[in-house]
Amino acid sequence: MPLQTINHNGVVVIGIDFGTTFTGVAYDYIRQGNQGPSDITPLPITLWPASSATEANSDSPKVPSCIAYTSRGAITWGQQASDEQGSILWSKLLLLDEHDLQTHLKNSDHVKQARESIQKTGKDVVTVISDYLAKVWDHVLEDIIRARGRQFLNTRPFHVVVTVPAIWQDYAIEKMSRALKKAGILNKRPGCADTTHTFVSEPEAAALAAINGHNKYDALEHGQTFVIADLGGGTVDLISFRVKAIQPQLLLEEVVEGDGGLCGATFLDQAFLSCLEKKVRQEKSKLRSLQSWQQMHKEEQKRITNTVWEKGIKRKYYDGQPGYTIDLGAQGRRRPNILLNA
Repeated sequence: MPLQTINHNGVVVIGIDFGTTFTGVAYDYIRQGNQGPSDITPLPITLWPASSATEANSDSPKVPSCIAYTSRGAITWGQQASDEQGSILWSKLLLLDEHDLQTHLKNSDHVKQARESIQKTGKDVVTVISDYLAKVWDHVLEDIIRARGRQFLNTRPFHVVVTVPAIWQDYAIEKMSRALKKAGILNKRPGCADTTHTFVSEPEAAALAAINGHNKYDALEHGQTFVIADLGGGTVDLISFRVKAIQPQLLLEEVVEGDGGLCGATFLDQAFLSCLEKKVRQEKSKLRSLQSWQQMHKEEQKRITNTVWEKGIKRKYYDGQPGYTIDLGAQGRRRPNILLNA
């Protein structure tokens, strides 16, 4: 069977933002002759596997950076990885040696739990991350095939761009490169040129995405300074940039060393659950037949945390909201609810 014709007129650029708590992927086909970022319209992957086969795929630009190994050796990932399976979160932070972690990360329970969870698997952190990325990559390729067709995918070369923290040292980036290779992302594809890859710092990627997304290239001036607030799921980082050049391409330089802390959206999720459990306990003291949060059915817990909280209250909250009534689901003949005050 003859090899498929290699397409020399462009490249499929696939961006992977492997985050501490969530991962996002977008891609675009860049033809020869594209003049600049304004000619590019990245297509984000927005459908990810649901937590169970009975549910519709999750419609979200992000998927949890979570993996679990079942007792039978199978791998579950994203929404499918559950706490019961010993899911591993925050693995990305372990690519840095402990003495290079920022103080607020080094002493974090999340980092300690991630390290303990990985040790239980008997695998190293690069293998765990590569296993996760392999699942993400397979899903991304399937999504591209559905959108553009197998012929499109099989006849065009790939260039993969991966974001990394600005504070990462070379050895951590080298570990990430090994994870990409082990995941099969850089594998040779028959009939296509070799897959290439580059790394870009997360704050620089955030700055370029914000500028491009709001079409603000014309508003930039040489020497202009601005601050990027990178609000992630686990960490929040503040980075200041100065415009070093605009033509022939935009160049940014960091003004002062960035800083950050453990105050991402994950901690907001934990605060919500703590508040909810406390409210349920208070109501149970008045109504003994009421189920505690731990006694509630797993499906009801998922509905509340995913639909009611993640896709509802968390995204629609505004200052001054009097409170939210939360349906706790069917409990015998009753369907109780509780009020969360602002």
